[in-house]
This record gives sequence, structure tokens and C-alpha cells, in this order.
Amino acid sequence: MRLSLFTFLFVAMFATGCGRSGSSVTTDTSDGQKIEVVKDVSTNKGVVLTRTAIASSSDPASDYDSVHAGEKAQATFSGGDGSSIKDAVVITATSEATGDRAAYIWLHEHYPGSHLQDEGLDYDDTARYYSEIPIATSDGKSRTVFFETTSYWGNGKQ
Repeated sequence: MRLSLFTFLFVAMFATGCGRSGSSVTTDTSDGQKIEVVKDVSTNKGVVLTRTAIASSSDPASDYDSVHAGEKAQATFSGGDGSSIKDAVVITATSEATGDRAAYIWLHEHYPGSHLQDEGLDYDDTARYYSEIPIATSDGKSRTVFFETTSYWGNGKQ
């Protein structure tokens, strides 16, 4: 599924050209999921990203809420604090499922009591992949956390 999504993203990006654009294309994937592809300049220090409004599963909020206290990630973390693309938390994992779960575990450890608001996939012009995860913190504030997922996204291992 991720490989077909990657292929779709490549074709969509090629079709929209190399310039900056605020336009979007919405299409159906083979499993009937609608995705929106937008290429624009992000607010993250001018980094040009291609964004897809998709999630890692059919019900990411349920997956997020299923993380239990003390659960350990089967991945390693490095990089920054996740406050921007340039300060993304880098996840090194062997599969997409492990990496996606690791992001949720990291968020629960750093933002206890938080709730998932949305999830998206971004990639930049240097073929680095990111998960952009907006959460509501336990005190009700909105925060977006960025994870670099290049080590596992699209590697074909679920």
C-alpha cells in the first residue's frame, strides 16, 4: 500500500511541475482512500514540502489512544524536539508499523494525556520524509510535532 502511495505521490508531483503552487489535487487510491496532494512553501523556515493529508491507518486516533503507560518503542530517536521540520525527531525503525507506533509512544512520553488531532505525511525536495502530527496537549493547547521517517517510510516493510 505504501509503495503504491509513493508511486502516486511521485506521479502527482511530476504532473504539478517543479514550481511553487497553492493548488491541490484530490484523488482516490486503490483502496478507496481520498488523498490530497499540495505543494507549497511551509511555515517551517521556508522549507518546500509536498504534503498529503493521510494517516498511517484507517483509525489513527484509536491507534494513538491504544498506547499504554510504559510501552517501549522498538525504534531509536535522535534529532531535535519536533517543533519544526528542521528540528524534527528522527525515528530509526525497521518497518513502517514499528516506526509509526514509535512516534505515538514518543508523543505519549513527552506529552502525557495528549490526543491526536490529525496526521499527515510530508516530503521535501531532497527525498526526506516526515510525519506531521498535530496533537491537543493535556491542558488543551494545540501543538504540531514533526518526525523524520526517512529510515522506514516506503521501504516495503509493513
